[in-house]
Amino acid sequence: MSRAAVGAATRPPLFSGWYVIAVLFLGGFAVYGGGLYSFILFVTPLSDEFHWSRAATGGLVSAFWLSAPLSLFAEPLIRRFGVRRLAAGGIVIEACCLMLLVTASQLWQMYLLRALAGLGKVLYAITMPVIVSKWFSRRFGLAIAVMYSGWHIGGLVLAPVTERLIRAIGWRGASEVLGLGLLVVALVPTLWALRTASARELGLGLDGDALQPETPLPADTRVAQAAASEHYGPAVRKLLAKPLFQIIIIATVAYFVTYSGVLAHQAAVVEEAGISSRTASFVLGATAGFAALGAVLVGALIDRWSLIYTTLVQYALMGAGVLCLVLITVTPSLPLLATHALCFGLAVGGTEVYWITVLKRRVGEAIFARSWGIWYFLELAVLVVAPIGIGMLYDFTGSYATALLCEFALLLVPLSLSVYLALRADVRV
Repeated sequence: MSRAAVGAATRPPLFSGWYVIAVLFLGGFAVYGGGLYSFILFVTPLSDEFHWSRAATGGLVSAFWLSAPLSLFAEPLIRRFGVRRLAAGGIVIEACCLMLLVTASQLWQMYLLRALAGLGKVLYAITMPVIVSKWFSRRFGLAIAVMYSGWHIGGLVLAPVTERLIRAIGWRGASEVLGLGLLVVALVPTLWALRTASARELGLGLDGDALQPETPLPADTRVAQAAASEHYGPAVRKLLAKPLFQIIIIATVAYFVTYSGVLAHQAAVVEEAGISSRTASFVLGATAGFAALGAVLVGALIDRWSLIYTTLVQYALMGAGVLCLVLITVTPSLPLLATHALCFGLAVGGTEVYWITVLKRRVGEAIFARSWGIWYFLELAVLVVAPIGIGMLYDFTGSYATALLCEFALLLVPLSLSVYLALRADVRV
């Protein structure tokens, strides 16, 4: 027998958890890429056909986030229905809404369908970190990173595909194709992959390690699990009263004000600096591309490095991206644009990976689903509100440079809190 044959025979099989991650990658690719990035391209044809204002049609994009409060009930929903039903149900709801858009002719109908599509997206999204936590521990950061990179690659790939579909068969045909594609690309693999709930069901430990015999749970873990079985309302109030979780909340809100404000106004800042809209759209696409790379990069670092080093890298990338955009308002240049797209894109991609890993390490497995639901609600709420606030600041000052500098200064708040969270490695909620 040849050496190659011997190596193939002795090589251990790929851990099944990676097949689950591949399916979640495809799901995010279709759910987020088709549901958000692609729909942005519908704004112009909808305005042209129905003579609606850009404010009205632009609001259809924001309507995707109106179901954010549902994430507060992630834990009881997962306990009641299970991650497989929630994920599959979310995909079906969003796909149906995309296909039903062709029947809508009134603005309120469009808003209703977009809000329902957002409901589907939230139902799908709240299950993702919980699913990953059932398969990975040591490599949790990398697994989360690969999963979330699919969301950004979905935007990178599906946005130009959607633009070509709209030109070829109109926005109605494009919407139907996206809906059907969502069922094929996301639903079928999800139903297959999630038929097994965890590594333990396959007789494996997390990360594919040998399954260890169960040992008595520590006292603090038993207390946490007992708390998880309480009525949801009192349990949430107890969690919100914990000082360490309050620090996580404050840091999250402050961080995402900068994150979402810069992302939402990026193209407008570039165009106001005298750079063409075509270049601005290219910068947005490059940001999405670098975000996919950033998710994998931060995921790999957070599993290998101390959390404090990954924290400094994440904030350095975000700060450099914001500062480059400030300089573009004063001295527009292609090197600054490229540096901004690189740094900000890497930071955008690493954001979800970084924060979810921090949350998991600080709250533990017993209450992870509950704390994740609250955290995700806060993220979505800031995504809705922050771009409006930054726009008002621009209207008041007449300067994007001033607004961006305020966002950069605000970034110092979550930086200091995140450094504290990273250094207190022995402390949990």
